[in-house]
Amino acid sequence: MVSSIVARHKGLVEVESVKGTGTTFFIYLPFFDGDISVYHKEKREKIGQSGINTILLVDDEELIREVSMELLVECGYKVLIASGGQEALEIYRGNYDHIDLVMLDMAMPGMSGDEVYRKLKLEFPDIRILISSGSGITEKISELLKDKNVGYVNKPYTLEELSVSILKVLNRG
Repeated sequence: MVSSIVARHKGLVEVESVKGTGTTFFIYLPFFDGDISVYHKEKREKIGQSGINTILLVDDEELIREVSMELLVECGYKVLIASGGQEALEIYRGNYDHIDLVMLDMAMPGMSGDEVYRKLKLEFPDIRILISSGSGITEKISELLKDKNVGYVNKPYTLEELSVSILKVLNRG
């Protein structure tokens, strides 16, 4: 996962290992010499976020929730967070008229993303879901993608990949 993130940022990972001593990882990223706020403003304009939608972010990993929430807020979305399937169901049921999309992790302990999807779909047939997975498109995910209101984004994702994936799902139907 680290290698993938570094590669997407046009960086390099080097490993130095000495038997009996340990291993050191060197991560090299390109230098950015500019105003980061201007960079993000240009990115937002390029990907065209709406800034009016609310997204329920469902992921069991705290770090992924935090990073994803920052990206979603950067895209201009309002964000509700659930750390698991049962919590996601409760939040969605209580706020379904305000939530435009559910961003759903597939691999969660207890109730899997697939189970959450099926339960929500049963109660809310027009629900829009963006599946977020680091495992690639599995057979199970392929089956879910047959639903026109379901999209997919591969972890780790960039701000642009996330925004484009969300807009594709929101603009369907």
